[in-house]
Amino acid sequence: MPVIVEGRTLVPMRGIFEALGAEVGWDDATKTVTGKTAKVTVKLQIGSKLAIVGTDAKTLDVPAQ
Repeated sequence: MPVIVEGRTLVPMRGIFEALGAEVGWDDATKTVTGKTAKVTVKLQIGSKLAIVGTDAKTLDVPAQ
């Protein structure tokens, strides 16, 4: 279920990635989720405000949870 944190709505990424046809991976050692399609890869690390989209780093307003 979506949650609101510091005025931002956070949603479960697995459902969104899978709905977009992305392969979803989880690295428990680094607490990182990866969503990968033929065109782009997105990586989010739990507790981090940094998202990697392809080769670009994007700053999030609130950390991934």
